[in-house]
Amino acid sequence: MKKMRRYSILLAIIAMMALVSASFFPTVRTVAAATASSAELFTEADMRQALAEFIGDGTAENSRADRTSFRDGERAAAAWLESKLLSLGYKPESGYEDAENPLLRPFTYLEEYKSQNVTAVYPSAEENAPQILLTANYDNNYGDIGNLSGVGGAGALQNGTGVAVLLAIAEALINQSPELPFSVRFVFFGASEVGLIGSGFFLSDQLSAAEREKIALVVGVRRIGVDYSYLYTDEVDTAHGDMFLETSQSGGYGVVAQPRSVPYIPAEYKEGLPYATWGMLGDQVRFMSRDMNIVSIYGGNLETMNVADIDGKAGTITYTSNDTLEGLQKYYPDYGKKMAEVAGLIYDTINKDDFIQVCLNSAQSRYDYTWLTKPAVVTGITIGILIVCGIVLVVLVRYFQKKYPLKPLVRKLKIAVFGMEYERPDEENIFVDVKTNGVPPNPFE
Repeated sequence: MKKMRRYSILLAIIAMMALVSASFFPTVRTVAAATASSAELFTEADMRQALAEFIGDGTAENSRADRTSFRDGERAAAAWLESKLLSLGYKPESGYEDAENPLLRPFTYLEEYKSQNVTAVYPSAEENAPQILLTANYDNNYGDIGNLSGVGGAGALQNGTGVAVLLAIAEALINQSPELPFSVRFVFFGASEVGLIGSGFFLSDQLSAAEREKIALVVGVRRIGVDYSYLYTDEVDTAHGDMFLETSQSGGYGVVAQPRSVPYIPAEYKEGLPYATWGMLGDQVRFMSRDMNIVSIYGGNLETMNVADIDGKAGTITYTSNDTLEGLQKYYPDYGKKMAEVAGLIYDTINKDDFIQVCLNSAQSRYDYTWLTKPAVVTGITIGILIVCGIVLVVLVRYFQKKYPLKPLVRKLKIAVFGMEYERPDEENIFVDVKTNGVPPNPFE
């Protein structure tokens, strides 16, 4: 009884102290910030509107259909992108506060051709934080440039859709204001359609060595809205690629991994790799060649293995005069939905708690297959494959010879005594009519 009284008195004292403490110190509560779901942030209607806004209404004052590399139309489109990003609330970076165009990064190619990249950063609260890049090229091949003939298409699919997806994500980050342990840099490349020139200058000349070291991932977006949306990260599986695919599956975004069975393209896009696949075709391959983590999200249809209809079953409009808003609406009316899915996939993935850590560790966990690309190794593998194929062929021939032996066809030669009229047509034997020179044959011989 005495022990129980002592415990009761002790509990009463503790309770009283708690009440006194509560009266002097306010209770601290952690309230999660209210954020909209991706379905609310990226709707089909909004994505359609974003693309239409970028292309323009077709008037002389508001048309960005002609964004031919190095031409006035490309410069006008870059200025529009800069104005759009500034209106969303993106600030000039340090060193560009007084520049006339604070978000433009101009460059000159071959001392004659001038272009520009457009870039804006959603900053991290943490100092010296890593950075991810969300990229898309904004130029097109509307008109002739050099030896390249223009097609007269507005580039709505290639690559207005990629630009619109990135602008939607940029707006969502500003409006939702998530606190990220990394910064997000949006980069819109110029002079891409003439040989990935803008991304080359950006990587080599417009980023310092320290800035390049901070890059944890580069995401390239292009040609969204056709039959399928594919995701490619490397020739082998990667941890960051798996994260995107898991998000796609759990969120129902419909973005799938590029099939391993796609045909190779005999061209070197990634340095040191004597072939390419569809996922490499884009500015992100510049960063891939520097052994940086990349994600390529692009649209197409790889099921038919038909390069002529790479966009989808309705036919290819990329790099044709049908690549307009009207052509996109006619041939691929679900393009707004596909764009919303890609925007939601990227936004949800970069907001995962372990996202940046997975990206930072991904390069170390990725299988290094570069030894397979050495000329001596490739030659040895090729010879080995030919030898194995020869052995298999010999084994198969011998197997079928034993199982299905060839029986020689033997036919008897008979003489027609009174002529060919005595030959039976149902008999396989061959009859020969014997004649002499002018002398009737003796039928009794």
